[in-house]
Amino acid sequence: MPNVIDVDKEAGVVFDATKWIGCGRTYKDVPIYVCEALTSIRKIPHAVVASSIPSPQLPIIEFINFPLPAKSAELVTTQPTAWFSTDPPGQNATQLLLSRTIPPKAFLDKLGTKTGQAWFNGNISIIDHRVNGGGDRLPMWVPTYWQLISKIISMQTKWKRAKGWVETNAKNLPGYAMA
Repeated sequence: MPNVIDVDKEAGVVFDATKWIGCGRTYKDVPIYVCEALTSIRKIPHAVVASSIPSPQLPIIEFINFPLPAKSAELVTTQPTAWFSTDPPGQNATQLLLSRTIPPKAFLDKLGTKTGQAWFNGNISIIDHRVNGGGDRLPMWVPTYWQLISKIISMQTKWKRAKGWVETNAKNLPGYAMA
């Protein structure tokens, strides 16, 4: 069975970029340790999580008012593969992210499917063609951030609607009493 991966055989194997990155490999059916290496590159840094992502323990009212970037409804016409670069990311990625809209979910999904191969091809940053003529280079964890923030924005929107519904309809609910 050539498609079965022996996890015990891979235990303790260390990812060696020189054997995978820029070697003409295809990102398909890769060993777990290669997937883990990509996952670590796509992981949002703790400092970014702490400063720009609301805590799950945040009270609902504070969560509703937590400032988040807006979701973009624009049509992204560039191909996802054009969003990767071999240039290093800039130093001000977090500030740039907070000032930009989140690309549409459909585009983020496409970008996500191309990340593994882009990484294998030697790309180390993301180009946001929507802003600054595509001049900025963002870290490879940015699509993960955008996907997470997109989900959080959707949750925040639902909570805002629920709060609005309760405020509008509370007097018609059983057990409602004027204080």
